[in-house]
Amino acid sequence: MNYEDYSEEELYVFMSFIPGFGCVSQHKLLEMCQGVRGAFLADGADIGGMTYREAREIPGFAKAFNAFVKGKEDETVMEKALEVLGRCRELGISVVTAGDEAYPRRFKGRLEMPIVLYTKGELRINEFDRAIGVIGARRCSREGRAAAIEISEAAGRSKVAVVSGMAKGVDSYANTGCIRTGGYTAAVLGSGPDICYPKENLPLYEAIIETGCIISEYPPGTEVRPYAFPARNRIIAALSDELYAIEVGEKSGSMTTVEWGKRYGVPVTMVG
Repeated sequence: MNYEDYSEEELYVFMSFIPGFGCVSQHKLLEMCQGVRGAFLADGADIGGMTYREAREIPGFAKAFNAFVKGKEDETVMEKALEVLGRCRELGISVVTAGDEAYPRRFKGRLEMPIVLYTKGELRINEFDRAIGVIGARRCSREGRAAAIEISEAAGRSKVAVVSGMAKGVDSYANTGCIRTGGYTAAVLGSGPDICYPKENLPLYEAIIETGCIISEYPPGTEVRPYAFPARNRIIAALSDELYAIEVGEKSGSMTTVEWGKRYGVPVTMVG
């Protein structure tokens, strides 16, 4: 393939779809080659200032790097990328890549973050000096509901962005509380950005698109899968400067957000 014929956006989506080449390796290669085009245009003699052989010898990188070398020649993967981008245009979904100004600055240095985000609404998280994540129990108590709303309304009034997952319970109350004050809220989904889950949250989903942003690492049409929620939680943690975990049990799914927050050095306040 002639990679010069493709836009950087197309190359980013192509890279994100290559089997066996995950987020950490993607970021490593992008840094080595100073961008996505450099990664695809590097020949077998030189890549990021080193030979392919030297690149393969980087600890923990060899298998993934070999997957990239093989995958970048697979025209069916590029066809999938172009198909997804066409679908995004049809549905009004924005594609934000690691090379874009809108790509979250809070992701810097966090190699587990996706290099491509699919969004509905406006991704303006970089405009806010502070963002908080508010997550918690789906079956929360009245006190948990009140806490989620109070924290999020206070954030909205203070021009602090609120990040959550739009799930039942605490997450939904957090997104709603921020919207009530005219604040900015982002919901990170475990499905494609065009799929509202749970379905009864459709009015909230539409309100978030109007005033904030729906964010997903999954392309449109991706249905909800159990594994997607723990993966989604790392993004919520990475977008937050502080986390509020409301009525979170030790074995609840929300604990993965707490664990990622601690890993990233994000202060965590346990409520209830």
